[in-house]
Amino acid sequence: MGVCLILADLMFIPDGVINALKAVIALGLVIFVHELGHFLVAKLCGVKCEKFYVGFDVPIKLGPWRLPRSIVKFQRGETEYGVGIIPLGGYVKMLGQDDNPANAAAEAERIKVQSDDGAANDTESPSDSEGSQLSQQPELDPRSYPAKSVPQRMAIISAGVVMNVIFAVIFATAAYRMGVEYVPCEISATSPGYPAWEAGLQPGDKIIQIGKVGEEDDQLRFDKDLKPKVITASQNNDLHFKVRRGDQKEWFSLQPSDQESGMKAIGVAPPWTATFRKNSPIFPERMAEQVDPPFVGETTIMEIAGQEIKGDGNQLQSILAQHPDEVLSVRVASVSDKEFEASDSSPDSEWVDHQWFPLPRRTLGIHMQISPVVAVQNGSPAAEAGLLPEDRLHTIEGEPLGDPLVLNQRLNRLAGREVKIEVQRKNEKDEWAFVELIVKPRLAKTLPLGARPGEPQGVETLGIAFYVLNTVAAVEPGSPAEEAGVSAGDEIWSATFVPDNPRDQEKELKIFQNHDPIAISEAKPTWPLIVERVQLSQKDTKIKLTVVQDRSGKQITLEPSLQPIDSDEWFYARRGINPMILQRMRTASSWGEALQLGLRETGQGLLLVVKVLQRVTTGGIPLTSLGGPGTILYAAGIEASQGLATLLIFLTVLSANLAVVNFLPIPVLDGGHMLFLLVEGLRGKPLDEQLQMRISMFGGMIILSLMLFVIGLDLFHFLPWLF
Repeated sequence: MGVCLILADLMFIPDGVINALKAVIALGLVIFVHELGHFLVAKLCGVKCEKFYVGFDVPIKLGPWRLPRSIVKFQRGETEYGVGIIPLGGYVKMLGQDDNPANAAAEAERIKVQSDDGAANDTESPSDSEGSQLSQQPELDPRSYPAKSVPQRMAIISAGVVMNVIFAVIFATAAYRMGVEYVPCEISATSPGYPAWEAGLQPGDKIIQIGKVGEEDDQLRFDKDLKPKVITASQNNDLHFKVRRGDQKEWFSLQPSDQESGMKAIGVAPPWTATFRKNSPIFPERMAEQVDPPFVGETTIMEIAGQEIKGDGNQLQSILAQHPDEVLSVRVASVSDKEFEASDSSPDSEWVDHQWFPLPRRTLGIHMQISPVVAVQNGSPAAEAGLLPEDRLHTIEGEPLGDPLVLNQRLNRLAGREVKIEVQRKNEKDEWAFVELIVKPRLAKTLPLGARPGEPQGVETLGIAFYVLNTVAAVEPGSPAEEAGVSAGDEIWSATFVPDNPRDQEKELKIFQNHDPIAISEAKPTWPLIVERVQLSQKDTKIKLTVVQDRSGKQITLEPSLQPIDSDEWFYARRGINPMILQRMRTASSWGEALQLGLRETGQGLLLVVKVLQRVTTGGIPLTSLGGPGTILYAAGIEASQGLATLLIFLTVLSANLAVVNFLPIPVLDGGHMLFLLVEGLRGKPLDEQLQMRISMFGGMIILSLMLFVIGLDLFHFLPWLF
C-alpha cells in the first residue's frame, strides 16, 4: 500500500491538459514501481498474488449512483490487474494477507488446509482419536503469504521501498545525463531584520559551502541545498555558510529565525535575472504606460542608463533603486509572445530601444507611526554612526520623518552627505532622552522584496529595520485620507480593495487570489502590505478603510472608499516588473558522473524527508506545509511543463518520499508490517491475531485521518483558484 505526502510551495497552477496527463502518468509510474517490487519478490518466494492494483478499487456510492470500483481491469493467469477509482496509492493482494482488519479473520480461515495425516484412523480408540484431533493444527496453504518464513516475508514487505529507491537513482541519473536546471545559491536581496540582513550579506554574494564539514561547491542549489538545510535546522543552533564576494571568501554564522508561517528562514532571495514577461500575473497595466514603446513578450534588459548589464538582475535592481525618479534609456532583447510560444528552443530576439519613465507612487496621504529600531545591520552607516536597537527615529535634518515607507528614497537623495538625525534613547535612568547623531547614508543597491504580514521594513540607505504600526502619525493636507476624515491618532484596523468593475475585479483576483479585507494591528503590522497592493492594483481600484477614530474611540468604516492618487514627489522604484529567477544547467559529462549525481540526489531526498517528518512531529514545521494528492498532481504538472529532466528529478524526490513514508512503523503501512515481523522473529511466533487486528485498526484510523487532513489542505489551497 502506498501513501504519498509531499511539501510544496503553492504559487502557480499548471495550465494544459497535456501537462496534467503527464503528471498523472508520472505519479502512476512511481506507485506502479513500488507495488511491482512487492509483486516480483512475492512471486519469487512462491506467493500467490491475487490482485495488482494502482489506486484502490473500493466501492463508492453517491446517493442512487454507484461508481465503478476500477477504471480498467483484466485477468491474466491467477492475478487480476487494474487501476482503482481512488488514486491515493496502490496495493498487491497476496493470498492470506489483507490490510483491511475487517477481512483479516476470514482471510486467515481461507488459507487453512487440513493435513492428509489428519484423516480418521480406524485402529485408534475413540479417546486416542479425539486427543490426536485436539493436538493437531491445520496447515497453511503453502502459496499463502503467512506460510512463508519471516525472512521471506520481510523481503516481500521491504521490496516496494527498495524498488522506489532504485528507481529514484535511475530517474535522477537519466535526468542529469540529459541536463537539469537549477537555481544557483546566489543572493539577490535580503529581508530586513532577518539573520542574513543583520550579518551584512549583499546582493551578488554566492554561498559556496554550507556547514564546516565538506568542501566548497560552486554548483550549490538554492532550493535543493540551501533551503532544506535552513528549514530543518535545529533550534538555537547556528548554520555556517562560506560566501564568495568578488575575489574574497568569508564565513558567516546565522541562526535561522521563525517566520509567521512556522517555517525557518535566514531571509535571502534567490538570484534574479533582468528578464521578465509582460503577461506575468504581477505586472500592472499602468507599467506599460511608463515605457515608450511598450515592452512586449519576453524582455531582457541589456543596457540601461548607458550601462551594459546583459541581463544581470543585480545590476538592474541597483540602477532602479538609485534612480527611481529619472527617465531611463533602455535597450532590450525582446521576443514576442507568439514567437516564444511557437519556438521549441530559444527564439531569436529583437533589440529595441525604449524610454522608461518613472512610476509615481500611489498614495492615500497617510503617514503611519513606526516602532523603535528592531535591528541594525553590521557595517552599515547606522552602525558606524552609533545608532542602536530600541532607538526611536524622531527627525531627519530637523524635519519630521514623514511617510516611513519613503525614507529609503528620501535618504538616497542625500547619499554621501553628512546627515543629522535625532533619535530618542533610554538613558541610565530608563528615561527617554534625545540624542543627535551624524550619519552618512549610502546609495541604495537593492529593491524591496515586497511587504509580508508581520515583518519589519528596512531603510537600506541607513541599514536599519523597524515595524510600521497601525496608528496614524500624520495626514497630508488635501489628500484622499484627509477628505475621508482620517486624522492623526486614528488606528486603522483593516483595508478592503474594491475594484471599479467586474473586469478589474477578475484581474485583481488573478494577481492577489482573493478580495478579503486585510487586517492590521500592532500585533501583526500589515500597513506596508496594503501600500504595496495599492501600487499593484488596477488604476481605479478604491480602498475601504475600517478605523478607530481617536476622537470617538468607535470603530467605523469610512464612506466613501478612498481613491489613491499619484504622488508628485515619490516614485515606485520597482516600476512594476517581476523578474524571472536565474537558472543554470547541470549536465553530467558521462554516465558515471550522472550515476554519482543520481545517488547524491536520492540520498539527499531520503534524508530531507526524514528530517522534515522529524520537524513536523516536534512542531518545528507546521502540519499545514503538507500536501495531499491534489498538491502532488499540481506540483507534478508544473514540473512536467518544464521538461522531462525536471519531471524526472521531481519523481526522484517523490520516490524518496514514498519510500520513507511507507516504511514508517505505522500498522497498515509497510513499516508496520515489518515491525510485526520483527516481533515475530524475536518471539518465535506471531503476535496474537486479535491484538494484531486491534493495532491494525488503530493504524488504519491514523492513516485515514491523515489522508482526510491532507485532502482538506488541498481543498483549502485550491478552492480559491477553482471558484
